[in-house]
Amino acid sequence: MNLQKLVTLIASGKYKEAYKKLSKIAKRSPRNADAWFLLSFVYQKQRQQVYSLEKALQADKGHKFAAKRLHEINTSAANLTPITSFYPPETLKKKPTPVLKIIS
Repeated sequence: MNLQKLVTLIASGKYKEAYKKLSKIAKRSPRNADAWFLLSFVYQKQRQQVYSLEKALQADKGHKFAAKRLHEINTSAANLTPITSFYPPETLKKKPTPVLKIIS
């Protein structure tokens, strides 16, 4: 499963499908910061979002997207940055990013 497909699932509101794929990735590869970051978009409860972002930052202390989103949640930002701002469609179409290629 590549990053583009996962972002597309989330952006199109297919949270359950994205959750199934991402949770498998996170279980198989707990140091996968991108999987944990993307999970923060499928969780509804704030504590789950915070947990997944903290896991992303434990896996990669320099994960800027996770740090930004965690800051937004912790400061109770009314409008969280949408996933398409982190991964604009035009950048994803250039070359599929196989960072999450554990599951097909």
